[in-house]
Amino acid sequence: MPGKDRGPDVELAVAAAGLVLPGSVVALPAGRSACGVARHLLGIPRLTVVTNSLPAAGVLRYEGGGPETAAPAVLLTGGTTTRSGTVLGPLAEQAIHSLHADVVILGAHGISADGITAAGPAEARAERAFLASARRAVALADTAAWATAGSDAVATLDEVDVLVVHGALPARTRSRVARAVRDLLVAGAG
Repeated sequence: MPGKDRGPDVELAVAAAGLVLPGSVVALPAGRSACGVARHLLGIPRLTVVTNSLPAAGVLRYEGGGPETAAPAVLLTGGTTTRSGTVLGPLAEQAIHSLHADVVILGAHGISADGITAAGPAEARAERAFLASARRAVALADTAAWATAGSDAVATLDEVDVLVVHGALPARTRSRVARAVRDLLVAGAG
């Protein structure tokens, strides 16, 4: 499908994967962008990916590896699985807190100039644990995330090192966001 190769989700995933160095430990929380990011991590050598997303783990395990590159090592967090294949709960949070990642790539369920929100309290706790375990935080925000307010706070924008957005932000929002995050990257801007 030609159009699928150029969509906002793909452009966000490509931009995020472009920030990952070979040999890194990548924390990849579950969410609507996790599988797309996982697919674009496949070409990066010697990765270890920690995730609480069974679908993303499946992408990394079964779509990864070829003659030129080995599939990334995948660490699942443990915990209770939701209907969407997200592993959550105290066991998952404990496992995440015990790990150290070079970078976390977090898809924002909801975002505003004030910060990032999650769909619910269990998701927010897991995402906060991932953020605390990583030296560098990358957040992805598509157009839908800017129109969504999740029920639970995950992070303020000043806790994010790189915010990758798709599409133009209104000037006032862009100014506030640019002051809060260390780097603002617009995916698909050419």
